[in-house]
Amino acid sequence: MLSYAFQTLNQETYDDVAVESFDEMYNLLAAILAKGIGLQPKQGLYREYISRQEELPVMRGKINMPGTIKNKLAHERVLTCDFDELSENNTLNQILKTTVMLLLRNGKAQAKYAK
Repeated sequence: MLSYAFQTLNQETYDDVAVESFDEMYNLLAAILAKGIGLQPKQGLYREYISRQEELPVMRGKINMPGTIKNKLAHERVLTCDFDELSENNTLNQILKTTVMLLLRNGKAQAKYAK
């Protein structure tokens, strides 16, 4: 974790964090996360495609024939479709959110970093 933090602090956007001294490891991690998360709205959150399957009244993506035949036999007027959806709800963003929540709940990070 410290080697990652050291590489991160060498970037230009983290110059103010690199010169600051930290008594606690939690304050260093909180400062790095606060700076990085502050930059994310400008760049946009990381998004990736997630495969989904839904029963829809109109076609979207590929038709799932076994599901559609099952719906037809049940006299339902829907298609079962397989499609990919671009989403911010992915593993990387969940790790980031969980890390922030754990740092906030821990209470060892100073209030200026928690804000």
